[in-house]
Amino acid sequence: MAIHATLCCIVNENKTLMLKKSAGLFGAGKWHSLGGKIDLGESPKQACIREVYGEFHFDVEGIKLLDHKIEVAKPITHDEPPLIVRD
Repeated sequence: MAIHATLCCIVNENKTLMLKKSAGLFGAGKWHSLGGKIDLGESPKQACIREVYGEFHFDVEGIKLLDHKIEVAKPITHDEPPLIVRD
């Protein structure tokens, strides 16, 4: 079963906004971008807008969608990183 998700990179004046995972969460202390699963009936653009608003409570404009897909060889677990087989 495929999981459809977004990765939102917020760039302004050649600077990229990154988040640092809180202690106690998967990937604690590591930097990451916003993103998440695309809800049923939601477009990738709508998912990005929802994720950004949910995390920062601000609206975004000028969204550019990149059609880039990654497949993993096995489900992602909390014990090990995914193995990327094609991008």
